[in-house]
Amino acid sequence: MKQKIITKRGEKTVSLSPRRAIRRNCQMCSDYLWEEVESCQTVECELHAFRSGSGSEKNLNAEERMKAIQRYCRDRCCGGDEKQYRSCDMETCPLFIYRLRNIQSHETDKSG
Repeated sequence: MKQKIITKRGEKTVSLSPRRAIRRNCQMCSDYLWEEVESCQTVECELHAFRSGSGSEKNLNAEERMKAIQRYCRDRCCGGDEKQYRSCDMETCPLFIYRLRNIQSHETDKSG
């Protein structure tokens, strides 16, 4: 799915799967330093287990990845405020397009 995001060099439109969206979000959090993402010690972060973007994250599946995105957006970004979570307007956030989606609609998008 295409989305405009903020990168180290400014705004850019990129194709983002949930896996890539998490990776981009972790890169932003770590000031775009991949070494910082790899050595991240923030294990309480909902996205920590998915940060490498390699797909081999402890055999976690796509549904768990989508749930982690939703928990991160709702709990970490919006402080658990459901209204703020649902009305988020941070369209350049890599996670924005996935925050309210369910795994079935994502799989349908991929196949169709």
